[in-house]
Amino acid sequence: MPEMQNTADALKRMVLDNLNQFRAAAMEAVSRFERVDWHPRAFEDAITQTGLPFEFDDTLIYADQAPTKAVLTLLDKYFQLIQPYTTKQAAAYLGMSEKRGKKSRLMKTETLQGRLLNPRLRVFDKSELDDYLENRRPVGRPKKQPTP
Repeated sequence: MPEMQNTADALKRMVLDNLNQFRAAAMEAVSRFERVDWHPRAFEDAITQTGLPFEFDDTLIYADQAPTKAVLTLLDKYFQLIQPYTTKQAAAYLGMSEKRGKKSRLMKTETLQGRLLNPRLRVFDKSELDDYLENRRPVGRPKKQPTP
């Protein structure tokens, strides 16, 4: 995966090389992309989820028609994926009540760190929540194994 600035430069080239009605919106999205934190996994997920034929060599390559619209679609999906979840939103995403999430899982586990925005507000990235869902242990006591 290329670095963020290389990726941003490749996206800019794709947009600037094509004149169409999406150019201004795409350039605005690329500018926003340069100002946010870089999340390589979220970027790869955005490419996968949009189904657009982007490829990586030393840089990002798009070998299809209408690259400006593709860049806009890709960055919209990326921004959705990196939007932080509040504790309430994270609890709902994980399928638990907010009260339970605050008391146990979301605030007191080592697997979910999140970021403190202030002493009373913790936010979580979607990739962190997805990792937790993939790696969590089942709830409850383990079932007894039958003795032979």
